[in-house]
Amino acid sequence: MKSRLTILAILSILLSMSAGPSRAGDATAGDQFWITPNAGTLGPGVEWGWRWSDNWGARAGINGFSAGFVYQQQKSDLHDRLKLLSAGLTADYYPFGGDFRLSGGARIADNRIDGTMRNLHKRFKDGSLTVIPNPLTTFTVEQNTFQPYL
Repeated sequence: MKSRLTILAILSILLSMSAGPSRAGDATAGDQFWITPNAGTLGPGVEWGWRWSDNWGARAGINGFSAGFVYQQQKSDLHDRLKLLSAGLTADYYPFGGDFRLSGGARIADNRIDGTMRNLHKRFKDGSLTVIPNPLTTFTVEQNTFQPYL
């Protein structure tokens, strides 16, 4: 998985650098194509867009991020691995021909958090401690794969 995200990051940087500089007044509202890097709640990525008329356009983008972290509370450790990877297609309608747009589309995502609790103890009424067995201490949180967008 790390190699896929590394390749995605390098590809995003290279594609965003290939979209030469733009100057004010270079193009009209229609017939514009762009490639731009982006960053947000889905992680860093790259977005391609094309506006073929004053009122219509489309965008495609891919974002990804992966990280690991440990959360500690009450003598137990929660080891987590976060993975965000998503791609989307969006159609844009510009009702007034300017920059305001209404968008609709879909994203395909492989977002998840995997975790394991370690050093988890349960205290009994008599004051003794016991370690909770491992099969009860792992979890996975997954997001829906298909996500409509409006």
